[in-house]
Amino acid sequence: QFPKTPPPLCNDPTKTYTANLATSEGDVIITLDTKKTPNTANNFAVLSLYHYYDGTSIDRIDTSIDILQSGSPKTQDITDPGPGYNIKDEGTGFKYADGDVVMARGSAANSASAQYFFVVGAKASSLDSQGTYVTFGHVTTGLDVLHKIEGLYQACNASDQTCLGGAPSRIVTIKTVTITAS
Repeated sequence: QFPKTPPPLCNDPTKTYTANLATSEGDVIITLDTKKTPNTANNFAVLSLYHYYDGTSIDRIDTSIDILQSGSPKTQDITDPGPGYNIKDEGTGFKYADGDVVMARGSAANSASAQYFFVVGAKASSLDSQGTYVTFGHVTTGLDVLHKIEGLYQACNASDQTCLGGAPSRIVTIKTVTITAS
């Protein structure tokens, strides 16, 4: 259970923060962008420290925009209600490239909370015209793991309203997320 408000800023601006995601397909290491998006990076780090993402799955693969989405511990799909609060957007005009880690959100401003996605190819640049999804990190190790996961793409069943684009052909689990400061 989390409060109804986002967590206070806990990250030390003089340190570099990384997140190690131990997945069922291999490790992925992300450097969090605490300079440009301190609150979004902080939110991801705090949720990770409270094991919010441990045991979640990559529940969405959308090859039309080259993304893998996760961060839904309660439902393991896009309908997940999140931790009970939303965070404020930290800017607009974002451009999306292979290896970016981006906070997912609804169509309304300030509607993100916990779901995030990995950019795994050039087609994500089609989101540049919106530019409203906040990029809060970049994959420094394990991009090959994410590309392998995208290769597991399986189209959604037409009757499944909780699936956008597709999903992995087998369950891909994020076993643990570990935050390190240096």
